[in-house]
Amino acid sequence: KEWLSFGHHFALRHGSAVHAHAPALGGAAGGAPTPGASEEQQSPVFVQFVDCVWQLTLCCPRAFEFSQLFLATVLQHVFSAQYGTFLLDTHLLRARAQLPSRTRSLWSDLLDAPAE
Repeated sequence: KEWLSFGHHFALRHGSAVHAHAPALGGAAGGAPTPGASEEQQSPVFVQFVDCVWQLTLCCPRAFEFSQLFLATVLQHVFSAQYGTFLLDTHLLRARAQLPSRTRSLWSDLLDAPAE
């Protein structure tokens, strides 16, 4: 959640093509590249962060309040475009596209899921 609230540009960093076919965006709002974006701005920073956290869970599994499955699920849905959580680059863009009312939140589904 902190990555979103601090403004990490998921669409820009992962390439907007991932989100181009998101049903919630109708193909147009998320399919267009971010203005001024280039391949040089694409970077798997979030993926690398999740990998680092996963490595720590291997070393100290009881130090975390979540499982490796939780991490894998979050990472899967960064790219799935199934949830509006990681679509577009900012809270403002997500609000303008009305994603909170048009899509499900990954966090809600994860919190509602039975603990594993």
